[in-house]
Amino acid sequence: MEDQSAITLAIAITQFIVSVISVIICSVVPLSVLSGNRRTFSNRRFLSAKYFTDSVVPLRGKSKLASYGMWAGIFTCKFVESYFFLVRGISGPIRELNTMKIEKCVGEVYLGSFLCEQQAKVILVLLLLTDFVLFFLDTYLWYIIWNTGFSVFRSFLVGVSIWTPWRNQFVRLPKRIMQRILSPQSLSSSTTSKRKHLVCQVWNSIVISMYRDHLLSVEHLQSLVYSKTVDSQGETIYTQPRFFVDKEDGYVPGSQDHRLDENSEATRRLSFFAQSLSTPMPKPVPVDEMPAFSVLIPHYSEKITLTLQEIIKKEDQHSNITLLEYLKHLYPLEWHNFVRDTKLLSEELNKEDDMSNKEKNLVNDLPFYSVGFKVATPEYILRTRIWASLRSQTLYRTISGFMNYPRAIKLIYSTECDEMEENIKIKLESF
Repeated sequence: MEDQSAITLAIAITQFIVSVISVIICSVVPLSVLSGNRRTFSNRRFLSAKYFTDSVVPLRGKSKLASYGMWAGIFTCKFVESYFFLVRGISGPIRELNTMKIEKCVGEVYLGSFLCEQQAKVILVLLLLTDFVLFFLDTYLWYIIWNTGFSVFRSFLVGVSIWTPWRNQFVRLPKRIMQRILSPQSLSSSTTSKRKHLVCQVWNSIVISMYRDHLLSVEHLQSLVYSKTVDSQGETIYTQPRFFVDKEDGYVPGSQDHRLDENSEATRRLSFFAQSLSTPMPKPVPVDEMPAFSVLIPHYSEKITLTLQEIIKKEDQHSNITLLEYLKHLYPLEWHNFVRDTKLLSEELNKEDDMSNKEKNLVNDLPFYSVGFKVATPEYILRTRIWASLRSQTLYRTISGFMNYPRAIKLIYSTECDEMEENIKIKLESF
């Protein structure tokens, strides 16, 4: 047993060291180097260091002036406050303590005469030390105050404040996708129609991924995706999502089917995505020059995907609700979307049922709304387990979120594949 334990420990240490080294290498080396193509990387040897170890966006123009103005305000307020409340208040004690002489103390018999004679100087040092601590602390205080003021002002200026209407975010979204996500190389030789096509690919993929996670209903999906039509001359016309048009015109339609709930997870994600594109960030680079991304997720004795028994079983005898029932009450819209999607997959949903069959259909739908499926096949059981795990297991959400990275890489790769060489395509597809 001791030999086996030693071997097990050695294997575990080796795996950990290899994992750490792999994370470091994959975080600083571009995909082109990992695939064996060093030609495109030869002129950008420090690309990974530029975006990972020196990730500071240089300020220019108005942003630079705003930074100067913020720090000027910080130090002005600091020095004014320090003069009136720190310097002037301590000048009198410094003058008195510096000339004060103490010849006899109560504790002189126990501590000696030296401490008695230096008592005024000790108090003066402590007083100065306290003053210096307050002097440096209020610098951070004024930084927080001025930074908050400038941040609120800038958020209103660029249209990303929580009080700013959504239309300001989404009207500028297509242009920001081209500037912040798509590489200049993929847009340099593209026509206007091609650029619109690339923007549609990015946006539609985001919306469809949220629909697959049951954050959006079919009606929401139809109002949020770009539509493509071909005119009589054979030219492709891309129509903006109805949601964008409604927000831009300020029109509130009578039907509420395609309007997103302001407190929903879908609204939060779309708003965060639109707002994040307004922040300063480095210019995008092609896929073959991008540094790889890797993550190490340590966990111990924690399940990633819950079992069906754990989902539908009560935790203890004092509990009157199962985990699935709790999640259904916590995410009612997402559960409704999940059930509709499951019913569509099982071909049980019929929108043209007459009134006489509605009660019968309601009875047949009880298993769907109860456990998420009607026939207990492994595929349908796994769907319910994933739905519950995604909303209750932090570890599953972490892994699920990280696995969106290869999807994003493939999406960006598909927008640039026309510009890439054939040998680079084959090597990137192997990852």
